[in-house]
Amino acid sequence: MPFYSCHSRTSLDTKLRRRGFFKLAGAAVAGAASTQLANEAYLTPSRLLEAHEDCQKLVDEQQRYWTAKASTLQQEIDALNEKLVKTAGFHDEFGVPDRLVAATYMTFWDILDPHTLAGRWKDQGAAYTPILGQYSSSDRATITYHLNWALRSGIRSMCLEFGWIRPNSPFDIVARESFLEHDLMRHMTFSILYHPDAVTGTEWSIGPKALYDDFSFLATNYFNHRGSLKVDGRILATVLNLPWYWRDFGIENTNNLLRDLKNRIRTEYGYDLFLVGEVWPNSDPSFLDDPKLPIDGILHWGDLWGTLEANSVTYDKYVRKYANHWKKWSSLAKKRGLHYIPCIYPGFDDKPAVDSGVVKEHHYIERNPEEFYQILQIAKEVTTPPLDMIILFTWNDFHEGTSIEPTKEYGFTYLDIVRKAFVEDYLVAKD
Repeated sequence: MPFYSCHSRTSLDTKLRRRGFFKLAGAAVAGAASTQLANEAYLTPSRLLEAHEDCQKLVDEQQRYWTAKASTLQQEIDALNEKLVKTAGFHDEFGVPDRLVAATYMTFWDILDPHTLAGRWKDQGAAYTPILGQYSSSDRATITYHLNWALRSGIRSMCLEFGWIRPNSPFDIVARESFLEHDLMRHMTFSILYHPDAVTGTEWSIGPKALYDDFSFLATNYFNHRGSLKVDGRILATVLNLPWYWRDFGIENTNNLLRDLKNRIRTEYGYDLFLVGEVWPNSDPSFLDDPKLPIDGILHWGDLWGTLEANSVTYDKYVRKYANHWKKWSSLAKKRGLHYIPCIYPGFDDKPAVDSGVVKEHHYIERNPEEFYQILQIAKEVTTPPLDMIILFTWNDFHEGTSIEPTKEYGFTYLDIVRKAFVEDYLVAKD
């Protein structure tokens, strides 16, 4: 059937005009004359055949484009489905790690909180793109994938942030009602990373009362969860940036404050705390000389750029700097009967936060999967038994580019490395 045979002259005339095949000097020709000219001079069989061939070329070109596009998209979909299919049974096959591997988990993605832009993908941006897309932290399917992948890779504990996340805020509610209540959390433990922002006098509270109030909330809403990480029956919780407390209250008063905190939580709620204090790598270790030191473990998290002495470094420099600090502080901790917990960044890139105006200076640690594997090996040497804990910072903070969650840029590379470094065997779950 000819291209034009199924169309009336009027409809074909309209279509051809839209395609630009009529180029009459319309201002000089009017009425019936233009119609006659169009019929006699432009809609001849040869002209129609030419128009048909031009249209067919356009159709063929578009078809080739979309066929190629569909093929590319299908390849991406097939590759993703292959990965996802492999993870479908991850909850039946757990990696058995030779250390307690934990990752910091963010519960703020696509959750509206009037006090912070933290989880808004578009407002603050992301350094990498999760293969699951821009998800909501409250989405059950997303949490299922995350926990499946973590368990398969030997990550058996998650760290939840608090302090800058306020009691009963949307981020807190997602953590308690969506993440911690997920079925797969029965195979996981979790602990709290407490940020002492409140200590420095923020809009929500000032001073030691904030610490007591927040830990009272944690005791009521987190420590009673079946998955709360315990060391010899004591609830593990980390207070970050102790040097901030030292600055505001002094070392002795800080120690008294933490002792009082542990006593109050024990007396009022019945929980003994295994308290980990985060100190900076270049801190004066003399604070450890207190015979009644209220902390039970040490880790390094803050003062990252002061320690690296630059806002942009190679991963090799990061590894060399922190390997030395870990060895020093691990030795100091062991001599005093304390635990040491290395905290590892897989990289850092907060350019999205800079572009959105959230932070002023750009900070960057390049990514290097091979050297990431090496730093995991170093971390294994400085842990202290029986806890033997390592924290990966983070599972899914895309604002600062510290995530190990599978992304379009790196795929499963980082989880594969974690599994290679820590997992020698697998356990098939029976429940």
